[in-house]
Amino acid sequence: MLCRGAREEDDRVKTKCINLLGYLLTRDASLRTDEVVAAYGLKVQETGLFKDLVAGLSCELPVDIKEGTLQVLLKLLDLPVNKLALEAEGITPQLQGRADALAGLEGEAKEDAEGEADLVAQCLAKLA
Repeated sequence: MLCRGAREEDDRVKTKCINLLGYLLTRDASLRTDEVVAAYGLKVQETGLFKDLVAGLSCELPVDIKEGTLQVLLKLLDLPVNKLALEAEGITPQLQGRADALAGLEGEAKEDAEGEADLVAQCLAKLA
């Protein structure tokens, strides 16, 4: 249901679903085991949401959705099977393109995009 909600046109629904998905993919011994996180990651892959998450990197989305998507991708990249699937979806060129676009910003726009640029850099580091 969360993966369907992450594809919704309504930005409020999409934001909530992506944030909850990010929460479920959070590794924390007091919340859930690594096996449970891996199962959630596999479900995200099975629903085909990887393609939409990667495609969302090149779209103009609200900042909270863009950063939430990057946080979900960052957590998915911790799982080897998901990392391979994301690479097959072309995540590396999408992230590099986004990094280049953010590097070209100046002034206030660059300051506003610092959080996103940090997340993009972290994702690229996990792919290296």
